[in-house]
Amino acid sequence: MRICRVTEKQQNGFAGFIPADVLMRLGAEGFHSLGLFDETGSFRPEGFLQFYSCLSPQPAEEPVLEIRHLFVKEEARFEGNGTKLLGEVIEIGQKAGAKSVLVQLPKDTENKTPEIPDASAEHEALSDAAALKQMFVKAGFSFRDKPRYLLERSLADYAGLPFLRGIPLQHVKPLSALDKEALNQVLLAVHPEVRAAIRQALSDNSKQRFDFDLSCVYRKEEISGIMLVSHLPSGILEIERLRMLHTNDPKSMLVMLRFLEDKAAEKYPKEQLLRIEGHTEPAEKLIQKVFPECSPEITEFGTLAL
Repeated sequence: MRICRVTEKQQNGFAGFIPADVLMRLGAEGFHSLGLFDETGSFRPEGFLQFYSCLSPQPAEEPVLEIRHLFVKEEARFEGNGTKLLGEVIEIGQKAGAKSVLVQLPKDTENKTPEIPDASAEHEALSDAAALKQMFVKAGFSFRDKPRYLLERSLADYAGLPFLRGIPLQHVKPLSALDKEALNQVLLAVHPEVRAAIRQALSDNSKQRFDFDLSCVYRKEEISGIMLVSHLPSGILEIERLRMLHTNDPKSMLVMLRFLEDKAAEKYPKEQLLRIEGHTEPAEKLIQKVFPECSPEITEFGTLAL
């Protein structure tokens, strides 16, 4: 088996094996993908790992690598192939000066088939949850329980929230409508991951990934919040980035959500699904505010110090 970087040109070889929502991030800034290939002649892919690197963090944060997706074909499992991919990521992190490698796994409460977050059921990483965690533990990861919010509702559900109806929209602007000075303010203020996503959203080759009409900023005297919305190949709309620059004020988050719901209703049917995932504190607060009955899934958050 041979491990190589996976580029956009190679994505057809992974079609049907890796979900399209994952493959769409090939070439995206900050995202890196590794493929495990059979060298017996066909050079067919047998495994895939995608991670995000944040090696230029803000002052209060550490440079880290975060494993987002791990897939191994059924016929290639339990042969150490997942460990090979993991070892390659650890080596990359050490050479790049990262302080730690992170991963988030579902908690094995009922011996369920495990998935790295966002993986669909038919693309499981390994066939046994305990085996998946054991692989990370053997590599030196320590785990703790962590809640993970995931909200996926139709536009009709959001339209039915009465407290969104009376919210004024005068402080919200689409990302595409910002002047150069305002855009530079956003790029200078945000986390490198968000900065990379904004640049990707504004580049010509990513217009299919982001919905420019729905992505927006909240601005009074200064820009204090940003919401980036992507249209995934699966057809789902997703709030991919929700960032509050100066405060986690729930009101400003609700204003941006109202803007999104209002504009989405003009473009999409009421059955259109909108997903919010609580990767960050603002996203968790937004989910708790709009649908308080939504309870988090308890996951196992793993950290490996380098």
